[in-house]
Amino acid sequence: MVDYEKKAFLEKIKIEKFYIIGEVFLAYYNALYKKELLKVAQENYNISEEIYNFVKKSFELGEATKLELIKAESDLELSKSELELSKNDYENSLKYLSSLIGENVADIEEKFDNLRDMRNLKIEELATIRYYNNTIKSISYGIITQRILALPQINIGVIAERNYSSNYILRYNFNLSIPIFYRRQSEISELTSQKRSIEKLKELEELKLERDFQIIRQRYTKLVEEIKKIEENTLKRTKEELSLAEKSYKLRVITLLELLDAKRRYIEIQKYRLLLIMQAHQEYSNYLKIGGEL
Repeated sequence: MVDYEKKAFLEKIKIEKFYIIGEVFLAYYNALYKKELLKVAQENYNISEEIYNFVKKSFELGEATKLELIKAESDLELSKSELELSKNDYENSLKYLSSLIGENVADIEEKFDNLRDMRNLKIEELATIRYYNNTIKSISYGIITQRILALPQINIGVIAERNYSSNYILRYNFNLSIPIFYRRQSEISELTSQKRSIEKLKELEELKLERDFQIIRQRYTKLVEEIKKIEENTLKRTKEELSLAEKSYKLRVITLLELLDAKRRYIEIQKYRLLLIMQAHQEYSNYLKIGGEL
């Protein structure tokens, strides 16, 4: 009984361990996410600065209007503000990660888009289910113990006595102790009810874990597919559109507004791709919390 109680306790610790691993994993990739957003914000600022310098030079040569210069200045200021906010977000994400692991993290370097294969889970082997199994076994042994204690206890004793003839006489004593059976029956009933309750909780937990895993895996798979589509099609196309828009504006084929719109689409698709990758990491974090492997 004690052995199964110990095993159940150790499985409980593992459940907490998996949850902490999932939280640290999520905090780590959230910091990477903020760093990637910072890179995008820096690129956005660089493009805005390049556009502003060109418009300013064109204005000085009388080839651009005052309105164009104002728009270019506003876009540059907005890009600078977003860059500062991104730096602050990245620093805060590092502080949170540091607080979780108990060490100061000044910077991190890893491929953010490194998405792992999500392996299949055997629900019956998860720490949560093993915890319930060991708890049920511990209660079962408790029921057996109570039934044994409820049985009559027989004690046999032998006493040697010396009589007047200097001979020894053996006397045998038989004691029959009957426990208070109704008390034991109450404890047995309580343990039996507790066992049934735990067994029901185990069944519900198995269904919940199976359902959660299927949902996590489906979401993860769809996110990976969507990320691949964006990388192979949309991202390349918007980058080409921006390059063409820059050349076209310099040739006065398109307006500044059209150029800034092309830049906005290019930056937004990058952010959207990073958001999907972060959501995939979040799903993998949920996978780890229920007992998945890194």
